[in-house]
Amino acid sequence: MSDESQIIVPPSFIAPGRSKPNASRDEIAARYEFCEDLANLLVDHASTKLWELGVTRADVLERTHRGLLAGDASVTPAQAEWVIRRLAELLGWDPGSIEAAGAQFMLQRSESVTQDPPTNPLTGCERVTSARSRR
Repeated sequence: MSDESQIIVPPSFIAPGRSKPNASRDEIAARYEFCEDLANLLVDHASTKLWELGVTRADVLERTHRGLLAGDASVTPAQAEWVIRRLAELLGWDPGSIEAAGAQFMLQRSESVTQDPPTNPLTGCERVTSARSRR
C-alpha cells in the first residue's frame, strides 16, 4: 500500500493507551483490513446462531470470541476482542451485550492473559498472549 491509501485505521484497533507501534503503517493497515473483513463475515453467522440456538446476544458474542481464540482465525487475543466489539457494532447490538458476556469471558481472559514485553509483529503494539497459547 502506498501512503495515499484511503484506509483509516481507527485508534481502537491500535491498542488504546499504547504508543509507538513498531510495525509499518502498511502492516497495521493490512491487519486492520483482515479484522474488519472478519467482523463483516461474522455478521450473518452471528445473526443465524442467535435465531437457531435461541440464546442471548451475549452468548453469541462469547461463543464467537471463543471460536476466534481456538480456531484458525489467525488473530491475536487482542484482535479477537476487537473483532467481537466491531461485530456487535455492525449488528447494532447494545454494547451491554458485550459487557454481559464480558463479565464472564473477560474475567476468564484476564486470569489467563499476561503481558509479554515483545511486540506483536502484526499490529506493532505490545503483544498480549494467553497462557493457553504458550503451552
